[in-house]
Amino acid sequence: MSKNPQELRDQKRRKPDVESNFIIFCEDEVSEPTYFKWFQTDNIRIKAIGSQKSNIDNVLNAIKYCKENDLMEYQDDLLQFTENGTSVWCVFDRDKSGLLRDEDERFDESIDMAKRRGINVAWSNDAFELWILLHLEDIDPNLPENKNRATYYNRLTQFFKNLPEQGEFLSQKTSHPKFTYKESFKSKSNFIQFVLPFLKEKKRRDLALQRAKTLEAHHNIPNKPKHEKAPCTMVHYLVEKLLQTGGKAV
Repeated sequence: MSKNPQELRDQKRRKPDVESNFIIFCEDEVSEPTYFKWFQTDNIRIKAIGSQKSNIDNVLNAIKYCKENDLMEYQDDLLQFTENGTSVWCVFDRDKSGLLRDEDERFDESIDMAKRRGINVAWSNDAFELWILLHLEDIDPNLPENKNRATYYNRLTQFFKNLPEQGEFLSQKTSHPKFTYKESFKSKSNFIQFVLPFLKEKKRRDLALQRAKTLEAHHNIPNKPKHEKAPCTMVHYLVEKLLQTGGKAV
């Protein structure tokens, strides 16, 4: 039986069903959860869980969550994530401190551990701020490892200090002699007000995706350990998946 015009109009008014769920375990408390949550639409539900620590601890937290919420089952004697309309991602940095002798091995193993369990990883080497900076400018793929993180924060600081039209509130912050991106834009309100608008711009996002792929290709050397791939980030894989699944584009 054909539907009458009123029924067809009612169907068009209904919101589409949620097609996918994303559970994202974020290392930090502000930048990452706030950024990824922005992509949520009627077609995609995003649960961004902050303060999940780095590498292995992040992955272990994700595994524990999946076990407690019946998102894993045994396959070939290994407890693995089972896709059922839900996608699980771990987002973390390398966080090289020099305090642990096995830091490099822990970073590499955390990625391999997640893969064995069927969990996705969007790692950055060595900071999520690299992904933010790629929205604003190119990054030298041969940047010395010991200057990576300091370079990201310094370039982000200079970008906001040198914006031609800052507005009253941003001008008050950047004109302060002790202004830095790290100290001023790590709070949620400041991140949303001053940083997120640049990350939401389609043109800048497309450039960030392209630049991230360029860095990845530069380090795509057979048998090269992941901890040696720097500067590099895999966040573009998660962003592309969010967009492909119906995440907010602009």
